[in-house]
Amino acid sequence: MASYGRCSGHRESGTMSVPVARAGNRPDAGSTSVLMVAVVCVVMAATAVMVLGSQALVARAQARVGADQAALAGSMVAREHAASGFADTAAVCAVVAESASHNGVTVVTCRVDGALVRVEAAGGSGLSAGHASATAGPQWAAPP
Repeated sequence: MASYGRCSGHRESGTMSVPVARAGNRPDAGSTSVLMVAVVCVVMAATAVMVLGSQALVARAQARVGADQAALAGSMVAREHAASGFADTAAVCAVVAESASHNGVTVVTCRVDGALVRVEAAGGSGLSAGHASATAGPQWAAPP
């Protein structure tokens, strides 16, 4: 129920009764606060999803670059070994692992087929982990 106060500004009677609304009497009191909390929660959740998505994209790009660089480094060594008739897969994969670690990724698999090197690498961790693979070697070493 609305309470009434006095307002002195009416010319004819000098006083006038006007209803004064109080927060405790309105059925929607405080609903704006609840709405704002909900909006803030939705904005924070959307921001968190965007940050995680961005981190995943960065990790994937890092893994892709690391795998490419590692495969290229490994193919240089594998090509030298293939040209000299000396095949040392462990030495090639050691170069691949060293190159990958310089790029901040870890080698998942390393396969050497003559002068052709295939590398799978992973970068990042947790929800923002990225995986990539790369193949490098001279054109004459590529399978048909």
